[in-house]
Amino acid sequence: MHIDKEKINDPNLTEAEEKIIFRSFLRRLEKENNQERWGKLLAEKYDLPRPTAETGRFAVVRKIAVPIIGIAAAVLFLVFALPVILAPGADELLAGYRAEATAITYRGQADTPAERLRAELTAAFSDEDFPAAQQAGRALLDLPDSTPNDRYNLGLAYLKTENYPEAEATLRRLLDEYDVLRTEARFYLAVSLLEQGKTGEGLDELRTFTPTDGTKFYDKARELLKVNW
Repeated sequence: MHIDKEKINDPNLTEAEEKIIFRSFLRRLEKENNQERWGKLLAEKYDLPRPTAETGRFAVVRKIAVPIIGIAAAVLFLVFALPVILAPGADELLAGYRAEATAITYRGQADTPAERLRAELTAAFSDEDFPAAQQAGRALLDLPDSTPNDRYNLGLAYLKTENYPEAEATLRRLLDEYDVLRTEARFYLAVSLLEQGKTGEGLDELRTFTPTDGTKFYDKARELLKVNW
């Protein structure tokens, strides 16, 4: 490499800046000379191919391919890895499903003892006074004219206060004695089992859900089954 001092002699440069530029040129020249010398020596003595610069079509392809590969890797991360990283965990899902649990509201007359207790239960549930809802629910189930809705509401009231054994027992009895509210009762039974650490039983219950159970609870069951338990 030929260095022509006149070509870089700029009156605006200080002497120190000129020295820096010349030293840069010299380092570059020394590097190129060393590469050439060692490349020739290795080729002659050890029969190794001399390094050549990437030129022509290969260099162009490489310049294009590298950013494309980077973009593809980023897209794969966004599509596959990020959803897994951001997916809610078991505790978060269960807490969300407990919060969503809603009692079946009673809007009838309040003339009989059962009707009055039923109105008290649903009103207390609506006010998030779940101990009062449980008290009304237990009294209601002692009456001969209690309904499956009453037992279901009591089970959810137990679930809301994290009394999972009572929630399990109440919902199991509902499933044993009645043929209504089975989808809802099965789902919240599974939640109460998982919350107690009865993971195998809870997951087995969730695996029974099919699209015929309705999109709402089927999708929730699938979400819980995806969690790494």
